[in-house]
Amino acid sequence: EVERAVADYKSFEAVNRTTANYTNVTADVLLRRKALKDEIAVTTERLQSSQTASEVQKLTGLLIGLNSALVATDKGLDHAFAQVEQVVAALHKRRLSGEKTGHA
Repeated sequence: EVERAVADYKSFEAVNRTTANYTNVTADVLLRRKALKDEIAVTTERLQSSQTASEVQKLTGLLIGLNSALVATDKGLDHAFAQVEQVVAALHKRRLSGEKTGHA
């Protein structure tokens, strides 16, 4: 078994955890987006065949809510990606500091 200095790899653990979180969030977001888009399609079809003004109003409100949910879902993905960028930037900054002091 090869012995490794744990401290040398510790900074990469944050990247690994954050990347795994991003992967999980992405999978979840893709599933939710598909479900929301399917529901939007069904609601749009129902709206096109609506017979009454109240039905149009109700379905229009539903579409607005579904589109808002879609936007909120995308924000979750944006947030997860921003976390990855922050961790990578911090690691990069740390590596540059180490190079300047001769500890890279």
